[in-house]
Amino acid sequence: RTGPGVGEAELGAMVAADAVPEPTRLYSKLSAGQQADFSKAVIEKLKTLIGGYGELSVLAEYIAVMLQSSRPPEQIQSELEAFLQEQSQPFTEWLCKQLAKQAGQVSGPPADAKGEALLLRAVQD
Repeated sequence: RTGPGVGEAELGAMVAADAVPEPTRLYSKLSAGQQADFSKAVIEKLKTLIGGYGELSVLAEYIAVMLQSSRPPEQIQSELEAFLQEQSQPFTEWLCKQLAKQAGQVSGPPADAKGEALLLRAVQD
């Protein structure tokens, strides 16, 4: 049931938005080790953009926090403009591509998949 003011097109857009996750939502699916590796890659990329100026690990942590909270790429880009200026858009595009690539390297079921399967069987029995 849709409330007043929600048309079919809007409802379809909401469903589509849920079906296709933002690339930044992939970050929370990475293991702690993958997140650490990703952070190192972010720091290296930042070095190529802005050199060794400032504490890059702090900026990388800030980016990780934005990713952890699933901020959309446009918002991350906007937040980074103060630090990266005209490089914020290409950096954000790189960030999303790297994140998708890293998440694609996840092999096999997540560590808790066995527990989930057991729970599902217990509920079905």
